[in-house]
Amino acid sequence: MLALQGYGMLRARGALLKLIGDTMAGYFEMEAIERSSEACDAMSVVFRTIVNCVDKADVAATTFDRFLGNATAETLVVPDADQFDLLRDALRALDTDHLRPLAELTADGPPLLRLICYRSGRADEPTTSDDELAVEYFNPRPDSDGLIHHTDSAVRLTHRPTGTTTVSDGARSRHRNLAQAREMLSAKLADNFTPLLLNDRSIRAFQQRVNSRPAR
Repeated sequence: MLALQGYGMLRARGALLKLIGDTMAGYFEMEAIERSSEACDAMSVVFRTIVNCVDKADVAATTFDRFLGNATAETLVVPDADQFDLLRDALRALDTDHLRPLAELTADGPPLLRLICYRSGRADEPTTSDDELAVEYFNPRPDSDGLIHHTDSAVRLTHRPTGTTTVSDGARSRHRNLAQAREMLSAKLADNFTPLLLNDRSIRAFQQRVNSRPAR
C-alpha cells in the first residue's frame, strides 16, 4: 500500500502557500474511487507529490470522511502554467487505461483514484452571466474540531444550463471563494475532460517521473 509520512501536518491550511488573488493556470480534481484507506492513501501521495514540485499551491476544496479520518476528495489549484502543464502531461501519460489493456489491469490492482486536470486561460472559455449561476454558501465541516473555520464561507457554484458545479472552501472570505469557484467553473465548462484512472503502479510511476525532473 502507498504510504505518506506527515500528510496530516501538510493538510493543515497554514502549511500550504495560498494563492488566492494570483492567476490560476489550472486545477486538479481528485477523488478516491472507493471509500477505503488504501484509496485515500493513494490520493494523499498524489496530493503531496504535486504540492512538493510546484512553487505555489492552494487547496480549493476538500471532502473529509470522519469515519476514515481522511480526505476522500481534493481540489488543488496551481498558478504557474508551465508547472501545471508538466504535471498534467505526466499524469495523462500514466493513466491506468493507457498503461496496459483493461483486461490485464488486475495484476497491478484496480484503479484507486479518479483525477481530472482542468486548464484555465483557454481562448475558448465560455462566459457566464449571473443569471445562469446558482450560488450556495455553506460550512464545509460543521462538525470539525477546530480544523477549519466555523462559518458558512464555502461556496458551491452551479451553472444552471448544464448542471456543472464547482466548490471552493479554501479561504475565510466568501468573496474570495466565490471568485475562485467562478474561475474554476469557466475552466470546467471549456471542454469535456476525460477522468484519469490511477492505480498503485501508475501513481508510483508518476512520483518517479516528477522526482526525476531537474530541480527548479
